[in-house]
Amino acid sequence: KTTSLTTITYHAPLLDQLLALINQSRFCYQGVRYDCRATTLFSQGGYWLSAGSTVRHKFWGGGQPRSNGLVGMCACGQEQNCGGLDSASGQRTRPCNCDFGDNTTRADAGIISLKEYLPIVSFFTGNSAQFNEANLTIGDLYCSQEPLKFDECD
Repeated sequence: KTTSLTTITYHAPLLDQLLALINQSRFCYQGVRYDCRATTLFSQGGYWLSAGSTVRHKFWGGGQPRSNGLVGMCACGQEQNCGGLDSASGQRTRPCNCDFGDNTTRADAGIISLKEYLPIVSFFTGNSAQFNEANLTIGDLYCSQEPLKFDECD
């Protein structure tokens, strides 16, 4: 079993400038994506941290956090349609696609729009199989006084 800590570095603007931007803006968004095979997102102890906080966040883009450190949801968990080869009820109750942890390539992606959770500064993967694959993508931070529309089909 393996674990991994990834630190996200912001080169320009500096982290304190990003925090000031977030505080001055009405809306902020950061896209996230986790591609996986034989590794999990949150079910084996994974989490991520936002700047200025030591609270371990356990939800992903398009999903919602839960209180008391419980695992929240990814977008598929919110919609009760995560992938997997188990029962339909297992798929409906799974919080994220990648939490199935099998040998199939899966992904969880979405946008985090709760300002108090931005920007993401580190990501920790919990116990994973020895021969696993994972790719983490943390997108740019977008802030505005007006809501932004993110639709790749337009």
